Amino acid sequence: MVLDREFYDTERGRRWAAVIRETSERLIAREYNLIPCDNMKAPLESDRKDALDQMLDHYFVKLLPWEPGHPSTRILFENEKFFDVEAFFRQDNAGVAEDAGIVMGFTFYKDGKTQFDGVHY
Repeated sequence: MVLDREFYDTERGRRWAAVIRETSERLIAREYNLIPCDNMKAPLESDRKDALDQMLDHYFVKLLPWEPGHPSTRILFENEKFFDVEAFFRQDNAGVAEDAGIVMGFTFYKDGKTQFDGVHY
């Protein structure tokens, strides 16, 4: 499966895009407990919150929310139960949106559940 504009016109694509977009917005705003994934419903432990803060502050850039059709978004692994997906943040570089080198990881289960797997460089 290719994550292109046609994919984001499907029901699954719209759902994935909404989750990824809202997650990127919530991360930027440091509203971690509002991330729309099943495993983020409980309050975060302070060490996980601190790790996310540190990761997102690492580059000292202005992060921009993720957009559907972003060329670096891809499926890393797929099987009969789930898809592992990575989506890159963008950054504002003198008015130009470009990859920030910071990646959000997700697991989208075929039964509809969604898991936020964290952020990495």
